[in-house]
Amino acid sequence: LGTTNSTNTKNTSTKHQCLFAACVPAKECDSEEVKKRVEHAFESLPTETFERAIYPGGGFARASNTDKVQHAEYHDAAFLLHSDSLKVDVLADKFFHVRDKHSDLRQRAVSLKETCKELGTQHKFSFIVLDCVARRVFCAATEHSAPLSFGHGTDGTLVAFCSRIGNKSPSRWPLNGDQSSTSIRVKDRKSVV
Repeated sequence: LGTTNSTNTKNTSTKHQCLFAACVPAKECDSEEVKKRVEHAFESLPTETFERAIYPGGGFARASNTDKVQHAEYHDAAFLLHSDSLKVDVLADKFFHVRDKHSDLRQRAVSLKETCKELGTQHKFSFIVLDCVARRVFCAATEHSAPLSFGHGTDGTLVAFCSRIGNKSPSRWPLNGDQSSTSIRVKDRKSVV
């Protein structure tokens, strides 16, 4: 599905605030431009502690030093999940069931939201699904889970990310970074199911 770069060296610095992130450039970008924009969006994340992958429609980065972040690649989508009880394969099965049932994107989103509400009665979670075919991101979080945030760069690139800073949603990307050329102002929203 994609290429993954990972380094398993010991990290002696402080924990980064980001647990995982997904990046989706504008749909008109070719594969080289997608790669360039994904790398640019994640350049502030320490390579020693973050695994990265680039797919045809975008990419992700995830903290490699926490076992609560689950990652899976199935078919043509990538899943990043933070949960103590929900398993990533269960989330993937439900996502593919809904996606296969609904070709209309609006109906698919409504159905996915209902599925998340059902899952939220039994589990606490935050997740991002990167649909590489549709070049779309679907993310959701239950109340009292790690917060999700998203924003767009001036070039149209979307970055959605899950942070470990309590229940406060960050107001900018990159986390732990300065306001450089990679900065993205983040919408002050938390997607709660």
